[in-house]
Amino acid sequence: KITALYKFFDNSNPEEFKEKLKVLCKEFGVTGMLIVAGEGLNGTIAAEAVNMDAFLPRLFALEPQLSGLEIKFSFSDEQPFYRMRIAVKREIVTLGVDGYNVHLSDRVEDIEPHDWNDLISREDVVLVDTRNDYEYSLGTFEGAIDPQTKNFREFPAFMERLEKREDPTDDGSEKKSLAMFCTGGIRCDKVAAYVADTSKYNKIYRLKGGILKYLEEIPEENSKWKGDCFVFDQRVTVKHGLVAGECELCRGCRYPLTPDDRAREDFKEGIHCRYCVDKLTPEQMKSAAERHLQIQLLSKRNQKHLGFEYQPHQKR
Repeated sequence: KITALYKFFDNSNPEEFKEKLKVLCKEFGVTGMLIVAGEGLNGTIAAEAVNMDAFLPRLFALEPQLSGLEIKFSFSDEQPFYRMRIAVKREIVTLGVDGYNVHLSDRVEDIEPHDWNDLISREDVVLVDTRNDYEYSLGTFEGAIDPQTKNFREFPAFMERLEKREDPTDDGSEKKSLAMFCTGGIRCDKVAAYVADTSKYNKIYRLKGGILKYLEEIPEENSKWKGDCFVFDQRVTVKHGLVAGECELCRGCRYPLTPDDRAREDFKEGIHCRYCVDKLTPEQMKSAAERHLQIQLLSKRNQKHLGFEYQPHQKR
C-alpha cells in the first residue's frame, strides 16, 4: 500500500521529529522517503496494507498538528521502495522565496476533480502546469501552459514572465483567473498564496488533490488529461485509475523514458539513454555497465540491488 502525504504545520523541532519518525517507520516496516522541515512534512511511503493501516493512526498520535494530513493511497504488487529515508530540509517543497510562508488567501479556491473540466474550459481561465519540464513532457491537461522549469525554484520567475506575456487585463475585459495543478497538490498549496499576493489575476484556482486525485476519480472517457503522470517512486508514471504506466528510469541519468525512448539506438539498458549518452564519461559508462550486470545477477537470484536508490531526474 503506497501512501503519498503532506501537511504544512509549525514544526518547531524537525530533528527531534525525524528521530521519532525513524523509530515508528522501523516498527511497521515502512519504506520510502519523507522530508521534514520547520514548515511541515512531505513524502511517499509504502508498506504491507495491514502495516500501513496500523502505522497511520500512530503517526497522527505522534504529532497532533497532522490532523487533516493530505493523504492519497495507491497500490502496487511490488515494493516501490528499497529502504526508508528521512531528511531534514529547509522546506518540504523548495520554492526558494526568502521570507515567504504558506498562508491562506481569499483569492485562492480549491476545485474538486469533478468540477475541474468545466473550469479549465472557460475562456477567462489561464491553465498552468506547476511541475517541471520532464513531468510536463510525459503528460498534462489539454491547453496547459508548460512553465519550462527545471525545478520548482524557477516557478516564481516563470510567473513574472507569464504575467508580462499574458496580461490578465490586456483585452479590457473582466480580469482573467489562473488555474494551477501539480502531482498531489503540495506545490499548488505552497505557491498559490504567493501568486495571489504578487499577481494581477482575479482568482487563483488549484486542483484539489492534484492530478492523482483527478486520475483516481475521473473516468478516462470523460478526462481532459493526456498522457502519463510522473510519480516519485519505482512505478515512475501512472495512468487513469492510478495503474502503473509504461515509463522506466534511465539508470544513467534517472530521466523517465517512454517505450519510444527505449526503442532508440542510443538507449542501452542500465547504462545510458538519449538524454545522457553524450554527457557520461567512459568511466561512468563502465561503472553503470558493472552495476547493471550486478543487478541482472541478483535478479536471477530473486534479490534486490540496493545500490540504485530511487531518485528522479529532478527534485519536486
